[in-house]
Amino acid sequence: MKQSDKLKMIEDYLKKASLAHTLPRMSECVVLRQFKLEAPILDVGCGEGVFSRVCLGEGKIDVGLDPDERVARLAEKSGGYKRVVVSGAEKMLFKDESFKTVISNSVLEHIEDVGGVCREVRRVLKKGGRFILLVPDKKASEYLFYALVLERLGLRGLAKRYIRFKDKLYRYVHLEKREFWEEKARRAGFKVEGVTGFISPTMVKWIDFLSPLALADYILKGVFGRSFVFRPRFIDRWLAKVLVKYGGVVEKDKATGWCFELSKV
Repeated sequence: MKQSDKLKMIEDYLKKASLAHTLPRMSECVVLRQFKLEAPILDVGCGEGVFSRVCLGEGKIDVGLDPDERVARLAEKSGGYKRVVVSGAEKMLFKDESFKTVISNSVLEHIEDVGGVCREVRRVLKKGGRFILLVPDKKASEYLFYALVLERLGLRGLAKRYIRFKDKLYRYVHLEKREFWEEKARRAGFKVEGVTGFISPTMVKWIDFLSPLALADYILKGVFGRSFVFRPRFIDRWLAKVLVKYGGVVEKDKATGWCFELSKV
């Protein structure tokens, strides 16, 4: 992916989202775009649809799936999907072998029954199809900016409370290590074809440092169901350069997020 393309993609996403939200999403997008996704494609946990439209292009994904009806309606308007279905991932109303590719971007860590979702994804995949799964790693919590500041001040108790607060705020059910996800995938009958690490410790610090600026957006999104952006464009251009420098694929020993390429055999 060319640097100029990355910059444009990031700036487009910044028009629709907060800084703290854009940083991880665009890092994920850089990783996801290394794959050639074969149609028909299902996006499990599609959200508002901004990610798919900016990352993969308008109308490139056949079906978006989300349990939140209000969010799903926004996904319909986003232009990222040919069709949007309101449903949970634990039991999908699709026939067996309906899709050639299933993607899920930072969704399964919020779902209790991960094994059930993986089995259901395998059911709706055609033989030889791929499941591209992106999730954060547990060690991301070790690099939260404000927790590190509190630790340096000798306030370890407050640092731990802050980490628990962020986990609750992000509604994590499973913030796990790489091995957890590989085991769940194998038990569901998938073959792990490849694992890519992304989001560096430096990026985690940036995300956490900028998170207070996303508070207004978080509140407004809860009320109106969509994001609002009021930043000057020069900030977005500067941040896009930061993302290009620190985002995307990183060495596995430094990764705080994982992209699994799983195949149905």
